[in-house]
Amino acid sequence: MTDAATDDFALAVRNIRAGLGAQGMLHHLGVEIDEIAPGRVTLSLPFRKEVAQQNGFFHGGAIGFLVDDATAPPRRPCCATATPSSPPNTS
Repeated sequence: MTDAATDDFALAVRNIRAGLGAQGMLHHLGVEIDEIAPGRVTLSLPFRKEVAQQNGFFHGGAIGFLVDDATAPPRRPCCATATPSSPPNTS
C-alpha cells in the first residue's frame, strides 16, 4: 500500500472499530473483533448457553447478528472517510 492508502486504511480501521464499538448488542453478546483487513472484518463469539438454542447449538439470531456486523463495514464504499454517525455514501 502507498502511504496515502495506508493512512486511508488506518482511518477506515479506526472508523470501523468505533462503529462496531458503538453496538450495544456486540458488547452484550461478548463479540470480539479479531481482524480488520481490506474488504474483511472477522468477529468471534465464544459459545455459551446464553447464545445457544434449545438443542445446544448456536442460536440463528446470534449467527445472523455476526454476519450483519461483520459484513456491513467492509462493503461500505465510504468506510475510509466515514465516521460512525455518517450515513453511507450511496452515490
